[in-house]
Amino acid sequence: MTATADAAGRRRPLADTSNARRLVDLVFRLREFGIVAVLALLVLATASAEPRFLDLTNVQFILVDTTIFALLALGETMVVLTRNVDLSIGSVLGLSAFLSADLFGHHEGVPIVLVFLVGLVIGLACGLANGILTVFGRVPSLVVTLATTCARSARGASCTRSGRTPTQRGSPGSRAAGAS
Repeated sequence: MTATADAAGRRRPLADTSNARRLVDLVFRLREFGIVAVLALLVLATASAEPRFLDLTNVQFILVDTTIFALLALGETMVVLTRNVDLSIGSVLGLSAFLSADLFGHHEGVPIVLVFLVGLVIGLACGLANGILTVFGRVPSLVVTLATTCARSARGASCTRSGRTPTQRGSPGSRAAGAS
């Protein structure tokens, strides 16, 4: 610690620089501060480039959209804590969302609570199937969830059920979009 001598020759610590140094050390010790700082910089840069970014309506849209990802991240956290991985989370979300919306759209008078519960049960059933294959079948979760992603791809189910066909690679529509 640095110190200075006063008129009587006694040494006293430099309080100002010592406190500032402790504050800087504390800030750099916090791992989360870097993430928050980068997020703040991104928000400031985006807001300066597009002033409507911080409008109340846009902020509400951002918060609503991030809740879906936060809930998915919470579920994925539980999987990762058990030293596994779930690659099918996106396709299960898509499948659940599509089938719930299909139920709501094609069956008039269905309560929204029932639609919500159907979507929840679809996600739960898919996750339970993955878990059973992983635990009782002793198949690595990476393999199980990769296979189930392909087996029940939300895009395939939604295209089949809605009567649409997915865009094939090299088709005129995909070339126009920049994919060849």
